Amino acid sequence: MKNSLKIVVFFALFVLCINGIAQSSSTFELRYFTSDTKANGETDFKGETEWFDTEERVLFLNEYADFASRFFDNSGLDKKIVTDQEISHLLGEVKPQPGTNIRKTVWLSGWKTYGYKEGQDIQKEKELERWSKTPGAQIENGKLKLNNTTIKREFDPLTWRFKLKFNVISGDDKSQLILQLKENDKTVVSLTLNNKDFKKDASNLIIEGDMTQKRFNCFIDDKLIRNFTLMDDTSAVILHSA
Repeated sequence: MKNSLKIVVFFALFVLCINGIAQSSSTFELRYFTSDTKANGETDFKGETEWFDTEERVLFLNEYADFASRFFDNSGLDKKIVTDQEISHLLGEVKPQPGTNIRKTVWLSGWKTYGYKEGQDIQKEKELERWSKTPGAQIENGKLKLNNTTIKREFDPLTWRFKLKFNVISGDDKSQLILQLKENDKTVVSLTLNNKDFKKDASNLIIEGDMTQKRFNCFIDDKLIRNFTLMDDTSAVILHSA
């Protein structure tokens, strides 16, 4: 610790709200005073112009947390400033933007925006044709529809962590999805999912894996169905096809 005069002073600042309403809120500042001239001017808590050392920073934060817990009557410093219900209620009170009476207003809510360059649509069509050439696969309304078929795709080798994410729209009650991630003939991850595993409209499926730990997680609509599960073939070191 530096050999200097150390005085901790707390300031409670009271702020009046606008609109003439007699409401007030309060906060405080925690300031550290010293006779050391090196602390003159603006100083960083941690940075180029820092004056505190690590021990003093920890002491300052402890003092701040101790005073704040008493000042806000929150011993665990874990109370939310506002609840989700309060936020939703406040947003519901916001009046919608008024429309025009003469000009026609086209609201953009629900629209999607895309960057475009010349020839991009043709390139996109060619990419989709590659899927449609597989027997039992077709593109319908922007979705890939599979019927009793197997699709294999290769990608750049993955040797560490990976994440696979896509949406699934299930078919009839007997429909089934078999997904395998491989290294050549070695099956790294194998999942067999049935119609009952998915929602009727669309479900989000996520697979997170770690090739170094030989483990993976699987989520369907944020529900964890595989938790740090051991991979099928732990001798595999890369992943490059599905």
